[in-house]
Amino acid sequence: MAVHCSNMPIIQSAGVISMAVHCSTMSIFQSGVISMAVHCSTMPIVQSAGVISMAVHCSNMSIFQSAGVISMAVYCSNMPIIQSGGVISMAVHCSTMSIFQSGVISMAVYCSNMPIVQSAGVISMAVHCSTMSIFQSAGVISMAVYCSNMSIFQSAGVISMAVLLQFYVNLSVSRSNQYGRTL
Repeated sequence: MAVHCSNMPIIQSAGVISMAVHCSTMSIFQSGVISMAVHCSTMPIVQSAGVISMAVHCSNMSIFQSAGVISMAVYCSNMPIIQSGGVISMAVHCSTMSIFQSGVISMAVYCSNMPIVQSAGVISMAVHCSTMSIFQSAGVISMAVYCSNMSIFQSAGVISMAVLLQFYVNLSVSRSNQYGRTL
């Protein structure tokens, strides 16, 4: 699969889904293990080597996990919240930004309309930066990326790609508005 819409490529090779989607700075790719890197300005989400490693940057806000331990560092201005040692108990509200955990790791981060959540032992990621969402559920990576009206999604082991070619319309305006709200 190779889909090109200006600077947006989606590629698959050697039986491994390798997705690289570029809409300005937004990329999603997978290689071997699920490796997701989504960039909408400074926001990446990555996973590598079977460990979910989440780094979300909307302005200076980051959430990341490494080495089987959820390590969350959230920065809204100069406010950090960090967890380590296998115990997570966090409830942080700075405007619309919240991170909470209960029983299982349940992360909901809102910076404008951006949530990331995990529940019941399954990583369920929903990232919204304006209209951009990426989510996974029930052991199947289901990716829906919306940058304006551009969507790419996968469900039930079948890659289903729907790319709408009008995403450049008002893209810079919507992105600048969104980052203005974030900052």
